[in-house]
Amino acid sequence: MKRGLILLTLFGFLAIQGMAQGLKIAYASPNYILANMPESKSIEAQLETYGKQLENQLQSKIQEFEQKYQAYESGKGTMTELVRADKEKELQTLQQSIQEFQASAQSDLQKKETELLAPLVDKVNNAIKQVAAEKGYTYIFSADAGMGASFILHAPEEDDVSDDVLAKLGINK
Repeated sequence: MKRGLILLTLFGFLAIQGMAQGLKIAYASPNYILANMPESKSIEAQLETYGKQLENQLQSKIQEFEQKYQAYESGKGTMTELVRADKEKELQTLQQSIQEFQASAQSDLQKKETELLAPLVDKVNNAIKQVAAEKGYTYIFSADAGMGASFILHAPEEDDVSDDVLAKLGINK
């Protein structure tokens, strides 16, 4: 029984080792590639313009709130209880509207970024697939995992195909 288990383990190890010899692995940095694409500058400008529009709308709402709050503060001594309660409710509604707008604006900006980047991401993914096919790579890992981390703990620089992908996109770095 032990002999059979040892032989099975040995054959399994040899099979895995044989498969590994056929693997060709590389990595690329999609963030680096995207940052070097000329279209990225246009997208950044569009996002900045959109963000400024949202910021201006927010500032307008805040200014309206501040004006109404100052009017409330200066006149609350002469207001009846009913008028004061009405003004306080109006101020609370404006404050809530500002908070909702902030959340909505942030979400809208993220959606806009995703919408604008989608064609570039598709272009990069297609170029990565072409580089993999042309150079015979079985796998290409992402060097970008977000939050400053990477899926790669160690890799030789010569296995980085990011510049090859840029070249495939017609971008010389």
